[in-house]
Amino acid sequence: MRRLAKQTRDDEYASQRDYQELSIAIGQVIHPVSAGPHRVTFRAAVDTETNTNFVGAGVYLQPSEPVTVTLTIRADGEEGTRDAALGADHWNRVGMAIEAADAEEVEVTL
Repeated sequence: MRRLAKQTRDDEYASQRDYQELSIAIGQVIHPVSAGPHRVTFRAAVDTETNTNFVGAGVYLQPSEPVTVTLTIRADGEEGTRDAALGADHWNRVGMAIEAADAEEVEVTL
């Protein structure tokens, strides 16, 4: 479903920014039962019908206490890593992208 964004433009140029895409997504809830460190790895096929040489991932996390997480993306022999300090009891977003022009699969580890 698409809807017109609240901000409008005064010129006659129409772009994708003039619209917002609304969608419903299914999420995952993971509750570790023991002291860390913990690791969760996700793998997915890369959509080859894209207009970019980059693959990326973003996650929303809501830890019960402040924590530092490491996000690692691997694809096409390339790897990127990012550490992020997260606050407690609110949603935090961590994301990154790497260049991997010929990737067929992407692996994301937290």
